[in-house]
Amino acid sequence: MINNAKHTSNSAEFLEPQLAVHYDQLCSFGEDEPFFLEQINKLDPKIIIDFGCGTGLLTHKMQNGKRNVIGIEPAKPMLDIARGNYNIPNIDWVLGSTKELASRNADLIVMTSHVAQFIINDEDWVNFLETAYQSLNQDGHILFDSKNPLPRPWEKYTKRNTIKSIQTNNGILTTYAETLTNKTTSNKAVLVTHDIHYHFERDDNRHVSRNTLVYRSQSDIENSLKDAGFNIVNIFGDWTNSEATDQSNELIFLARKE
Repeated sequence: MINNAKHTSNSAEFLEPQLAVHYDQLCSFGEDEPFFLEQINKLDPKIIIDFGCGTGLLTHKMQNGKRNVIGIEPAKPMLDIARGNYNIPNIDWVLGSTKELASRNADLIVMTSHVAQFIINDEDWVNFLETAYQSLNQDGHILFDSKNPLPRPWEKYTKRNTIKSIQTNNGILTTYAETLTNKTTSNKAVLVTHDIHYHFERDDNRHVSRNTLVYRSQSDIENSLKDAGFNIVNIFGDWTNSEATDQSNELIFLARKE
C-alpha cells in the first residue's frame, strides 16, 4: 500500500494479505466458539464442512482426532493463513465456494461468523441451500448464524461504538466501522453497506474496506430452509441456547436433512 493513501476495496480484510494476517486479532471468537463446539459434539458428525472457514481459527478445533474436516474458503489470503497455522491430519483446506461444496459429502455443514449474510443475492442463497442439502448425507445437519434485523444492529456501527486498536509488527493498528446505507429489498430483507477503516499508525497506512451484508428475517430464513428440503430442529437467539425471539440479537439455525 502507498503511504498516506486511502482507498476503498471490497472485503479487503479477506483479500489483502496485510489485513488478513491481523483478522484473528480483530475478529476473535467469543461465546460463539463454545456454542458451536458444543453443538458439533452433540451431533457427533464424522465429516464436517466449514463453509467460509476463514483463517481456520475455529475449524481446526472441530477436528477431535476422529473426524474429517473440510474448510472451504473463497479468499486465498485467509486460506493461506489456515494452511500455514493448522497443518493437521484429517483437515482439508479448499479454495472455493458453493461449487466446491457441490462435489463433497458431509454429515454437517457449518457456517460461523455470520458467513450466511455475505450471500446477499437471493438466487445465490437458494442455490447454496439446495447444494448444501444435496451435499449432506441422510440425517445430516446444517448449522449457521445470522444477525436478527429487528433490533437494527447496523445502527450501532459507528466510529464511537466500534473503534479499537491492536499491537502489530507494524505498530498500532486502529480500526472502526461505519454504516453507509441500508435499504429494504422486495422480500423485506435489509441490505446494509458499511465501511471498515484500518489505520497503521507507524507509517500512516490507511485502508477502507467496503462490505454489503444481508439481514434476512427469521421467517425468511425458515422458509428458504424448508423450500430446500430441510427440517428445522432449533432456532437459537443467543449463545446460551435460548430460543429466538423478536428481541434476540442472533438467529442461529440448526436444520436436518431427512
